[in-house]
Amino acid sequence: MDIGGAKMAGFASGIIDSFQYFGGSLAGYFLGMLLDRSWDYYFYFMAPFGVIGGC
Repeated sequence: MDIGGAKMAGFASGIIDSFQYFGGSLAGYFLGMLLDRSWDYYFYFMAPFGVIGGC
């Protein structure tokens, strides 16, 4: 799949890579909110991500 062409390859790669940092910041925020309340649901919050990562 050609997203940016030869001239825009670096830009396209940077945009796609930026989603990793955006997702990480969202995960950190929501996990922090969860852990401030209780550690009881930590496993249930993280288990779906482990399953998705294992696929």
